[in-house]
Amino acid sequence: MVSCDPPLNGQELGHPLGIGELLLWSRFGDEDLWTFPTFPHFVQICLPDVDLPVHAMPPSIAWGEIYKTEADAHAHETNARPRSSTK
Repeated sequence: MVSCDPPLNGQELGHPLGIGELLLWSRFGDEDLWTFPTFPHFVQICLPDVDLPVHAMPPSIAWGEIYKTEADAHAHETNARPRSSTK
């Protein structure tokens, strides 16, 4: 569980007051989210739902990546941007 400060806009997901917490779930079943075997670590981003059975995965609203440092995340973001044509 991670906190969102400020809360995310959640109107489209039925949360008009915003989303203050998200659940991160490893995208790959053989990876443990909390031991971080490698970076980036790929995660499903889910809304916390207390009505789910204990071992059920909640519905994913998005996926994301966790980097070792903020600088690593910024470097990836810069390298992933589409490059303009030099013609």
